[in-house]
Amino acid sequence: MTTVLLIFSLFPVFCKAQLFSNPVKKYYALLNSGNYDEFSQKIKKYSQKHKPDVAVYYAWARFYFEDENKKHNIDSAKYYMNLSVKATTDTVKGRRRKIYVSLGVRPGRIKNLAKQINTTAFLRATGINSVEGWNFFLNNYADAAEYAEAKARRNKLAFEQAKDKYDLSSFEQFIKQYPNASEAAEARSLYEELLYRTKTADSTSVSYLNFTRQYPNSPYYAEARSNYERILYREKTHDHQLLSYITFTAEYPNSPYLAIAQDSIYYISTRVATRKNYEAFIKKYSPNPHTGEAWIKFFQLSLVPYTDSTMKNFKSDNPSFPYPGLIDKEESSLLLDLRIEEDNGLYGYKDSMANKTVIPMQFNDANDFSEGLAAVSRKVNGVELYGFINKYGEVKIPFICRYVEDFINGYAIVANGTCENDSCLYGAINRIGYPVLPMIYDEVFPFSEKRCLLRKDSLYGFVDNNFNLVIPFKYSDAFSFSNGFAAVGNDSGWKFIDKNGYALTSRYYVKLLPFSEGLAAAEDEDELWGYIDASGAWVIMPQYVQAEPFKDGRAKVFVPATKKKNSVKLPKEKYIDKTGKFVE
Repeated sequence: MTTVLLIFSLFPVFCKAQLFSNPVKKYYALLNSGNYDEFSQKIKKYSQKHKPDVAVYYAWARFYFEDENKKHNIDSAKYYMNLSVKATTDTVKGRRRKIYVSLGVRPGRIKNLAKQINTTAFLRATGINSVEGWNFFLNNYADAAEYAEAKARRNKLAFEQAKDKYDLSSFEQFIKQYPNASEAAEARSLYEELLYRTKTADSTSVSYLNFTRQYPNSPYYAEARSNYERILYREKTHDHQLLSYITFTAEYPNSPYLAIAQDSIYYISTRVATRKNYEAFIKKYSPNPHTGEAWIKFFQLSLVPYTDSTMKNFKSDNPSFPYPGLIDKEESSLLLDLRIEEDNGLYGYKDSMANKTVIPMQFNDANDFSEGLAAVSRKVNGVELYGFINKYGEVKIPFICRYVEDFINGYAIVANGTCENDSCLYGAINRIGYPVLPMIYDEVFPFSEKRCLLRKDSLYGFVDNNFNLVIPFKYSDAFSFSNGFAAVGNDSGWKFIDKNGYALTSRYYVKLLPFSEGLAAAEDEDELWGYIDASGAWVIMPQYVQAEPFKDGRAKVFVPATKKKNSVKLPKEKYIDKTGKFVE
């Protein structure tokens, strides 16, 4: 009885071994011989009756992996290989283990086939080279040795596709799907740049402002803010008008362009550098970074006439002047009596009272001081140029002119050009060096009775004391104003005009000299000189060969000589009074 029980207890093990051993060996023989269809049919029936184990899974994996098999399918091979690998974790012992070994079902071979399957799938993905293909490989072949490389290739390809599209959604999708990709940082950078460019494509201040508000963490925030400030300033001041700059400073006091706007207010307000304009700037636009500079220039332009009383009046009229020391300095300058001294061809200045040199000999040429300034010259790049210094040796007007005259009533005549060949062009500057008259004239005469005589292109005209042209360039010759009138000449002859250019009379004279003490010397058609009054009437009839203006009630005239036979006498010089009587 015991024997029977033992036989029956061993029967299931024996039967199981037989069932496994005999058919599966045959199936493996079919597989090894390439009889794939019969193998497939029989192992499928076997699997329906028996729970498959590692040998069966391994066989199926080999079946689908074989290239000669018309049912070759690498993904099916992978499916069964995964089952086979999992099944190898089961404990296999004894006879069953020997059977596995005889069939070639060994851990090493399983691993080797698994590796071949993964490599084949990787090569397939490489051939396809699409994001979808790489994603399929990564999702189904996670244990492949090529996994990291496949992932890198997938990421690179996805990034290249995003760059090809080059739009926000493509980069955004890449970043979202592949946050750990090595290209993620570059994708993020391109996304941020494209976002910035897209949102500010119209380059308006509004678009830049909106960007800063919507994307405060953008790496382009600072640039957007900077562009906003720059374009806002440009938009608000595009017409370059004074009012626009004033409005900007009032509305945007914290703008980084505030200082530039303030500069523009100053330069526009004082573009014409007159005392009146600097005074108006100080009153209207203080505080301004240029207020101090405006005060100094206003003070310098106020020193006409250059006297102690002028300075005292300025001090009393401008109690808020921020530089009282400058007034004291100019007042002290009035007391200095500086004389030109020369040594070895160089000029400087000596204090005559202290009998010592106060401005060293350093100039090639030097003039006496006039209105607190002296014209001096230096060689600049081999060219002798003139500028102006004060009595402390400070350069107040730089060395930029080829020719200068002394200051008279706050102005100095200057010139540039080839003065050696008498080809200078003349103009005039004020006490701060501003060209009140540009250097475009052939000749500039000193102001007389608030009118300045100019010559340009061989014609004469006049400007007023604001340097506005009041009498056009239309006379071939002219004298400066004297006693309210100016003598001017053209092809028709000479006449007197008033300060607005209106003729004193309709009559023309052959020649006129300026009025002096109420009378003017005039030449008639017979080439004789006499004197007329302001109405143009002859007060002293024409009778002289030559006549000069009156001075201190007398005028020099030349009386025609009396002719004698065989002799020639020159005109006789005499003096007459305003009635025409000869006087001593």
